[in-house]
Amino acid sequence: MDIVGIDAVHSRKDLIRMLHENPSKECEELVNRLKNQPSLSRGCDLKDIFRFLVNIDLPGEEALLHWENILEHKRDMSESLMRDVGLRVAIFDYFLNITKLIKNPKVIEQDVFVSVLESAFKDPLTGLFNRRYLDIYLEKQIQEAHKHNTNLSLLFFDVDNFKKYNDTFGHQEGDNALKKIGSVLRMNVRGKDMIMRYAGEEFVMVMRETQKSAAIELGKRLKDKIERFCRSQLMLFSNQTGLTVSGGVATFPEDGIAAKELIKRSDMALYVAKRGGKNQIRQYLVEKRESTRRNLEVPILYSYSQGGETIEMFGIVKNICSHGVLFESTKEPPFGRDVELNIDSFEKKSLVSAIGRVVRKSRVMSKDKVEVAIAFTKIKKRAKS
Repeated sequence: MDIVGIDAVHSRKDLIRMLHENPSKECEELVNRLKNQPSLSRGCDLKDIFRFLVNIDLPGEEALLHWENILEHKRDMSESLMRDVGLRVAIFDYFLNITKLIKNPKVIEQDVFVSVLESAFKDPLTGLFNRRYLDIYLEKQIQEAHKHNTNLSLLFFDVDNFKKYNDTFGHQEGDNALKKIGSVLRMNVRGKDMIMRYAGEEFVMVMRETQKSAAIELGKRLKDKIERFCRSQLMLFSNQTGLTVSGGVATFPEDGIAAKELIKRSDMALYVAKRGGKNQIRQYLVEKRESTRRNLEVPILYSYSQGGETIEMFGIVKNICSHGVLFESTKEPPFGRDVELNIDSFEKKSLVSAIGRVVRKSRVMSKDKVEVAIAFTKIKKRAKS
């Protein structure tokens, strides 16, 4: 089965519904309906029809060319057989016998196909999307966040004391607990968030356009809802306590610009929450800032590559620590971009020469300046005390 973008599941389900409504509908009318339905504008087009009906992935212009040939092939077949052969027969014959792009096809009912398609991305116990879907979805959302210069936060949940619960009350009751916790999460997420079962008693939430502080607050609210639900609806241990959850948060781009980085660092924050007593939400950034920030007001020269050119700018440092620097500038480098930094004292003695990554930007009130936070990735010379 091909996996062609995160909207593939939803696009195919829409196509199935439309084809079920009138299986004999003329192909021209079907395409017009696809184009005229706003709800399908994100993915349902000629490429989706070919992906769904014959499992072939074609570029847009090539798909359009094949479509025109299929319309002509359908007319020829209908004239030869003196009956309307229908859209799917014409497409099937075209790709099998004319272009030979499919060689060993298998006929399967649409309902069976969509069931197989959904099962590949759904967790059978909770009904949530699974880790396989997370891998695709997170990559897509990181691309969107990078494109639009927005934040994206990842919240990694783990059910506290689940092994003890399983051993005490049995696997069936354990499965029931996971199913109900998954329902609580699903019913309390915002419209722009996505919750998935990662593995075992672990869940992951992807929060689009969400800064770390907002992700932490949302995580705390969900944690409290789950605790209240478990105490009132699930079995309790002998000390009259129920299941709870711990969580860790990591945010794009300040904690990582790749999916694996965000998953790893939210999991690291989760470990800190577990080690700190469970039933709490912790953030990755707090755990790595072990050194004290030093307030400064010294010049900084930074440069980065853009469009094959090197852009050089000046700014004024506000504070610095061993992990990064915060400065003001009249220009703003892109999110996630690697920059080269040189921070000098007024006596022209170099304090820091480093390479870092842009992890946060915010407009300074009543000033034509932007505040830029850089996380060091390589320090060439340590700051003087």
